Amino acid sequence: MRKLLPYFLILRPKNLVIVCMTQAFLQYFIILPLFGEKTVLYGYLAPLFIFVTILIAAGGYLINDLFDMHTDRINKPQMSYIPQQISLKSAWTWYWSLLVIGFVLSIIIAIKTKAMHLLWIYPLASGLLFAYSKSLKSTPLWGNMLVSLFTAFVWVILFIAQMAVSTTESGFNYGWLTAVCLFYGLFAFLTNLIREIVKDLEDLEGDTARGLNTTAAAWGIPFTKNIVTGLTLSTVLCLTVWALFSGLFQTFESRMYIFIFIAAPLLGIIIRIKSAFKRQDYTSVSNLLKLIMVAGLFSIFLITKEINSFN
Repeated sequence: MRKLLPYFLILRPKNLVIVCMTQAFLQYFIILPLFGEKTVLYGYLAPLFIFVTILIAAGGYLINDLFDMHTDRINKPQMSYIPQQISLKSAWTWYWSLLVIGFVLSIIIAIKTKAMHLLWIYPLASGLLFAYSKSLKSTPLWGNMLVSLFTAFVWVILFIAQMAVSTTESGFNYGWLTAVCLFYGLFAFLTNLIREIVKDLEDLEGDTARGLNTTAAAWGIPFTKNIVTGLTLSTVLCLTVWALFSGLFQTFESRMYIFIFIAAPLLGIIIRIKSAFKRQDYTSVSNLLKLIMVAGLFSIFLITKEINSFN
């Protein structure tokens, strides 16, 4: 078991749990109540689809570690598994196994849902994550944006599947689903973009040693901090406008949740990033951003009753 444990840990199990929860919450608390038996991913297809998304994310983490194994020895030696605990050959075998299993399962889902035209999404997502790890990671901001788009993709892909295949005529249901996916997709993109840039600051030493031209390495620490501040303020503004004027958060409790557990901590990020200088400071900010993302995920329970009451 000790020999197998690194193969599990290298896939970032905590992050994969968040991916699983994200799609499970959207599927079982929003889509299924709205569409019932007309839900495209009905029965066993839903957990199978979620598992495929987890495999894509796991493959992304693994390929990133394969290309970053030298950098990780500097940035995070305690979490560096290749080649100390996993040989390079075994890591590549593990990576391609995950991709093949995921692709086979995606074919099964496409056949069962009669959505073969959506099968291209799997190789595209896996290919972009490969390209990011190999070369795009070393491009200022663009690499950060690509990873953040994948995070938003975790939300949006269920919406795409439902919209592309469903035959329901209930435009009202589609309206609610569109609003939910727009809000959470945008929130996931912005918060993850901020976190990715903070992680560039966190990993600056190792990235510079390897010659990676990341956002922090290319534009310097002060300017990168300004980017984080600007993006965070923009996110708080979007949250405020959405909470006050959209139909998703109509109760006092839901609005207070957004302000207290998401918007306020984001404002705290601005204060903390300005005073951050050591790697530990950036790690602390990164961890707080992850908690904010989880808080955003759990806010879905506050709008579930509102959606169901209008359904």
